[in-house]
Amino acid sequence: MSEHNDAPTPSRRKHRRHSSAIKATAYTDPDVRISALIRNISYEGLQLALDPESATQLLQNALTATDHEHTRLSIEFVVNNQDQEPSAIHILCRIVHIDNSDEQLCVIGLEHRDIEEGVMALSEFIISLPD
Repeated sequence: MSEHNDAPTPSRRKHRRHSSAIKATAYTDPDVRISALIRNISYEGLQLALDPESATQLLQNALTATDHEHTRLSIEFVVNNQDQEPSAIHILCRIVHIDNSDEQLCVIGLEHRDIEEGVMALSEFIISLPD
């Protein structure tokens, strides 16, 4: 006899994602920088949105997360710190998800691997976001 469990699958997320619309630059090669939009952000990662042509250029025609298990993306953007002054953020990320099912938009889920610049400003920015 089998048991049926209606309990929801627990989320792997430890931190809440915050909606955003932050202009960013993404690259694997510093000579090929792509404009993108950060759609949500948390202490663990972020979600990047870009047009399919830019995604192809950035990801070099391999558009699934398994093709990029070891690909690291650099993401650069600016947020205001607690003094409302612009602060540069540079994060090295690992690709965990790619959704290219929409013909107009490619969404890339990224996990923070190393915050190379702006760790305090990023933390202050995330704390200031509404729940």
